[in-house]
Parts: sequence; structure tokens; C-alpha cells
Amino acid sequence: MTAQASLFDLDCLVVPVKTCPGCREVLPRDAFARDRSRRDGLNKYCRPCVQELDRARRAANPEKAREHRRAWRAANPEKAREKDRARRAANPEKAREKVRAWKAANPEKKRQQKHRRRARKAANGVHTVTPRDLARLAAAQCAHAHLGGCHGPTHVDHVVPIARGGAHGIGNLQALCARHNISKGDRLEIEVKARHRRQEVAA
Repeated sequence: MTAQASLFDLDCLVVPVKTCPGCREVLPRDAFARDRSRRDGLNKYCRPCVQELDRARRAANPEKAREHRRAWRAANPEKAREKDRARRAANPEKAREKVRAWKAANPEKKRQQKHRRRARKAANGVHTVTPRDLARLAAAQCAHAHLGGCHGPTHVDHVVPIARGGAHGIGNLQALCARHNISKGDRLEIEVKARHRRQEVAA
């Protein structure tokens, strides 16, 4: 074996650790994100340093960061909705506080939102729901209790969401705890079950 071939072979060996130039820590390879453009196939900086650099970049250029987020959300609407749902499900109280703050700061937009929802209800069909029906639903167990993790007060949820063409009637209403109601969003029941199965497989 020639000296040149030996050096080539050594260069191709997968080194189990790598030094991050940001924190100067010697870390295992899985501490770095993948980057196919680089020779070793890994990002130059470790994941925490990348996050810190991103935070500093966003703080230095807030408008550019907002524009980048808007462009990403426009290009990835389903992923953006999924991230929002996961964030609300993980922090229900924080999500409710944010909604309350938005309502207080945007009373006119909130009124318009209510008008649009009322119009959709009317188009989908509105049937009589008695106070007794609502009391029964409020006292019922969460319909998604079999999924586990129930948390928060009971909400009255539309099985087929108003936004998906569901009517406002007792046949389309169910009881859900706050956590599962926020997590469900505007999904259909079959979509909720499929999502839960994917999470179980991933776990």
C-alpha cells in the first residue's frame, strides 16, 4: 500500500467525535445536524450552537426573520398548522392566554371572525341544541379518553368541524377535554386516529 493510498484510507474513516468551533466542545457525531455539502456530511456547528446562532441572527434582523417565517408558512401550510397544534397541545394555558390577548387587542377582527363562523354554521345547518343537551355533554367523559392524557375542563366539540362542513346539531356534538379539543383542531375523527397511530409508531 502506498503512502498516498494510506492517507486516503485514513481520511475516509468515520471519526466518532467532532469539535464544534462555537462552543469548542468535542462531541459525538449525533450532536451535529446533517449537511451533505460538507466533507464529513455534518454541520460545522453542534445543534445548540446552531440554535444560538439562529436566535442571534433573528434578534439582529427581526423583520427579515419574520419575512422568512411568513414565506416558510406560506410554502408549508400543513406543516405550519401541525406545529401550531403541537405547540397549543403542549402548552394549553399559554395558548389560551395568547388567544385572550389577541381578542383584547383585536376586537373588530374578533367580531368579523364570529360573523364568518356564524355564516358557516347557517350554511352547514343549525339545529336546536337545548341547555339540557349542553349540560349532558359538559358532564360527559372526554370522547378521546381512550387516547390518554386528558387534561383541562370539558369542551363541546363538533365531530365534523364547522370549517369542514359540519352542522351545528346534537348529532354532531361530543365532549372533549381541553387538551384533546385543542389538539383536534379542524381535523376529522379518522384523521385524529391516524395521527395518533403515527405517534405511537414513532414512539
